[in-house]
Amino acid sequence: MKNDSTFHRSPIQALKYYYITSCIGLFILLVILSLLLYFSYLNHWWPFTSYIFLGLGLLSILNTCISPLIKYRYHYYKIHEDFVILKRLFIFRKEELSKIERIQFIDIGTNPLSKKLNLNSITLFTAGHTISFPIISEKEAQNIQQQILLRLRGANDDVSVSYTHLTLPTKRIV
Repeated sequence: MKNDSTFHRSPIQALKYYYITSCIGLFILLVILSLLLYFSYLNHWWPFTSYIFLGLGLLSILNTCISPLIKYRYHYYKIHEDFVILKRLFIFRKEELSKIERIQFIDIGTNPLSKKLNLNSITLFTAGHTISFPIISEKEAQNIQQQILLRLRGANDDVSVSYTHLTLPTKRIV
């Protein structure tokens, strides 16, 4: 990855990853909702609860179709000379900015599905907060890690805080 001024998006395999994980979550939720619907029928719960369960199921299906597209299309990242910048541009604009010198720990995570698709997740930890990148390729994750570590080797800033002790003048009682 170059040190350029453009924002980067997740690779196209990330969209497939987002859809698969979203469908797995939908399947689990639909199983739970169908069990609740069955118990409401068996135990003669309030009749309106079945409509609530069906409505939640339809909203979940809609969320499964739209959410992966939003994650893929509207999340961007950029590594600038001194900063890491993340943007989320759907309905509300959110931009996270952190100095590279403040990064204390880099976590590159994977799971069996992302490993099969050659994808990783990167989380950067600072003293104050964490920055989570969108899903990116393994090669890009290694490039980001190397770029940040090279920048940190040349940094002379320190996160630790030094306290100065002030001595107050004391009155002498004669």
